[in-house]
Amino acid sequence: MNKNTSPQSRPSVRARSSARGRGPQSKSAARVASRVEASAEARRSKGPGNSRLRRMLWLVGIPHLVFVLSIVAVALAALLLTSAPLGWLPAVVAESWMVFNLAPVSAGGIDISLVPLVPALLLGWVIAFRIRKALAHKVSINDLLVLLACTLGIPLVLTGIAWVMIWDAGKVYDVAPPSFLATLPRMLLLHLLALAIGMGPRLWKALARRYNVTPVLVDAVRTATHFLLTLAAGAAILLLALLVVGWSRQGELLSAYPNLDGWGLTALIVISLLYLPNALIDAAGVLVGAELQISDASVSLFDTHLIPLPPVPLFGLIPAETGDWTIALMLIAAIAAALVCWKRRPGFTHVGAATVATAILALIGAYLAGGVLGFYDYIGLHVWLAAGLAALWFGAIALAFAAAFALAAWRAARGEAQPEEEPASSDAAEDDDAEADDEAESDEDAAEDVDEDSEADDEELGTAVPYSEYLKEFSEDSQKDQDSD
Repeated sequence: MNKNTSPQSRPSVRARSSARGRGPQSKSAARVASRVEASAEARRSKGPGNSRLRRMLWLVGIPHLVFVLSIVAVALAALLLTSAPLGWLPAVVAESWMVFNLAPVSAGGIDISLVPLVPALLLGWVIAFRIRKALAHKVSINDLLVLLACTLGIPLVLTGIAWVMIWDAGKVYDVAPPSFLATLPRMLLLHLLALAIGMGPRLWKALARRYNVTPVLVDAVRTATHFLLTLAAGAAILLLALLVVGWSRQGELLSAYPNLDGWGLTALIVISLLYLPNALIDAAGVLVGAELQISDASVSLFDTHLIPLPPVPLFGLIPAETGDWTIALMLIAAIAAALVCWKRRPGFTHVGAATVATAILALIGAYLAGGVLGFYDYIGLHVWLAAGLAALWFGAIALAFAAAFALAAWRAARGEAQPEEEPASSDAAEDDDAEADDEAESDEDAAEDVDEDSEADDEELGTAVPYSEYLKEFSEDSQKDQDSD
């Protein structure tokens, strides 16, 4: 018999293992086991809170770190290209960070709170994209609370550092930090909007169901957003038409720079592009009937009173006077509301919530798009007037559509209750027939799918025959053969 498979070899193995366990190596194994157990207990004692905090800090901190490093790189390159002192670098970086967070800046005795929206929109979009991607899967309420704290805490800390850097640079250079309390509202509002957009409507509806809030509120905010975006698209078409019609004013504006070279012209174009979202919001406010204020000047569809404007191409789009026909441009707001309502088909509750959401979003947009620009006192819309008129236009049009949809539904229900009466119109009957045909086709398709699925299930179940059944059939066949013999 082989030695490896003989019964005598097994006790020796157990003896060797027991002897090995009684040896000095058992102490080292016990120490290793105790260390592993201690480390596991330490990890358990930390709990999931720390890992959640690290994950959210990493989620929100990466975009801010990328933007800070980009600002430092661009500022350093600009200083080297212009042969400026490198001592300006901290002040330039801090002021740039303020601009990215819609905070006011002050340099050379000039205060600017009308900051361009493009940098802030870029920062907000990156943060919202990161949040949307991270929250695509299951998330808890604690995760959202930690995410909220990180979303507001990280920019607050960075803005405080930038404020201290400007304050320190103000001892040497002609810069001054803005009021920190005046810096907070816009900065916090920007990051709250980024968080709200990043969470997405699906997560907002889940939260609404959790706290017994009607999901109509989420749909109403989406409807208001679609209306304002459609109105902004109409404002963009208006600005493009003003650019084409008033191209001569651009030449008059450039004549204010007799020594303007290619780099200067490029700088003017870049500045205009950075302020383009501000111009779109102001034009949208004018389309609903609000007044654009430029220090002592005012622009509206009813009247225009101008003063010497800043030599920037965007201000060259403003016509010198308004005609009697410009009041008809308010139809753009009505058309935008009609298009959105026809697509969304809101009910009365939806209309009320969407009207309030329109007022709030228009108020936020007008607030962020306005401010002080140097020696010009204030440039921007009358915030409350613009928000109220935007809500009025949308509410009136949406209410008419909701009433029309409700009336159509009532007449359809009445026609079903009284089939002997003729339909109110042939078009309504054709629409009902088309909808019935579509529903019948969808039902047939669903029935076919169910039949196919049932057939597939039958086939799968048919193949799943136990092996004992085959043995039983084989024994019965053999018995029959023996009987026949």
